[in-house]
Formats: sequence, structure tokens, C-alpha cells
Amino acid sequence: MDIEGRVWEVPADRAKSGRTHRAPLTTRAIELLEDARRFSHGKGLIFPSVTGKSIHAGTASKLLSRNGIKAVPHGFRSSFRDWCGETG
Repeated sequence: MDIEGRVWEVPADRAKSGRTHRAPLTTRAIELLEDARRFSHGKGLIFPSVTGKSIHAGTASKLLSRNGIKAVPHGFRSSFRDWCGETG
């Protein structure tokens, strides 16, 4: 994340498409990232676990289950993007 440049860049070697992905960061996104920085413990993670390490892959599933939500986290981004496109 380049806060000063207001852009999120995923290098080509980490992107599914094999091409560099760049997305502009809104003012609200910048505010959230700056707020989240205090939880990073200097490790460069945006949303670390309570221990300061990377969040475990099963954490989102566990959170949904504990809250009685019968869903899985896989596909959230895609579903949200579809919904945004359909509803404008």
C-alpha cells in the first residue's frame, strides 16, 4: 500500500492475471489504513491477528460460524462485486 501515492499495487508475480494490478485508494480507505497501522506492531500487516501475526486462513470461517452465518468466506469479493454491478 502506498499511502502517500494513494494506490494499492499487487506485483505481477503475486497477481492471478500475471500482470501488475493497481487500484486507487479512496480518502476513506486511507483513513482506515492509517487507523489500522496502530495494530500492525511494526510488522507491515494491515489486519494482523491479536498476536501480531498473520491471520490464520480459518479465522474468517470461524467468525462466520460463531455468528450463526451459514456461509463461507470464499467468493465474498466476487459476490460483492457482482452485487455492486447489478445495483449500481
